[in-house]
Amino acid sequence: MLTLSELRFEARVALLQRGGVQALELPLDEDTLRGALELIINQRVQVLNADRLQAFPAEPAEVQARVDAFQALLGGEAALKRFLSRHDVDVQGLERVLARGLRAERILDSRIRLRAQVGRPRSAATSSRTRTNTRKATRRRVPPSGRSWFGSGMGRWRRKSWRRCGPRRRCAAWPLCPGGKSMRRMREEPAPEARHGYIIRQMTAEDLSAVMLLEQASFKNPWSQDLLKRELQHEWSTILLVEEEREADGPELLGLAIFWIVHDEVHVLNVATAPKHRRRGVARAVMDEVLARGRAKRCTLATLEVRKSNEAALQLYRAFGFRPVGIRPNYYVDEGEDAVVMVLDF
Repeated sequence: MLTLSELRFEARVALLQRGGVQALELPLDEDTLRGALELIINQRVQVLNADRLQAFPAEPAEVQARVDAFQALLGGEAALKRFLSRHDVDVQGLERVLARGLRAERILDSRIRLRAQVGRPRSAATSSRTRTNTRKATRRRVPPSGRSWFGSGMGRWRRKSWRRCGPRRRCAAWPLCPGGKSMRRMREEPAPEARHGYIIRQMTAEDLSAVMLLEQASFKNPWSQDLLKRELQHEWSTILLVEEEREADGPELLGLAIFWIVHDEVHVLNVATAPKHRRRGVARAVMDEVLARGRAKRCTLATLEVRKSNEAALQLYRAFGFRPVGIRPNYYVDEGEDAVVMVLDF
């Protein structure tokens, strides 16, 4: 829950960090507050994900350095006290805001490095062909003319190439190809039942007991009931269930997948299959649905972590096009096992 007073305080802090002390008296109009709200939500989602992974911590000394820099920006200790008093916030409240911003910056920096690792070098022939082929026009989506203090990090305007489709070539235009022989339509809601014959649907609170039984049967350290409840409440989180229709007892739960969609990235948190239903394509079916939903939301990247020893899962993810880009040492703390970080470019 974010109150209006908290929004105004955090917006003012962000303005001061970006615009200097002259931003102290700038009016907080509707556009500024809207941009600040988007920035705050973005930071909180990123830090929440980092908390779950126990990653990107902010050391007390680093936070104190941020507080000292903010105090110097205002003009000293007395000015800082007046600023905090005006917004009815104590120093600890300022520290929390600055610590969250520090962690969000580190997460963004990590993603930039990850994307640099993901990029594949092109061959010399491909580069030459790209330079000389002037018939392939490139169009750029133009951002709105108005810019705010928070506009630099709020959106990513991508450049897409328009390509003519052939009878055996999938259309790569986004979202529609104006000059090809086929068009691709984005699906708002994926079909509940696909070629594999399983039923894939979104979890509800009524499924909690069955999902807990599946988790306990699948993992030595299953997700807790409280954690699953929280995931159901997050609008960016989705839990998909894989079921098979039984004539006598109704649908039977075979597996699940938990994933987040944040901006243009899919992060797969958990994939589980009931032990007696493994090697029946359950995990493949639910992963196919996860990635289909990511594409429908126009995501550009999918990430996940998998145990280094889980060769079956590694083979499955490679079949979808994931590739390893790094190792998280001792990621699975209880077993002391490393995790392989894998990414997929849509």
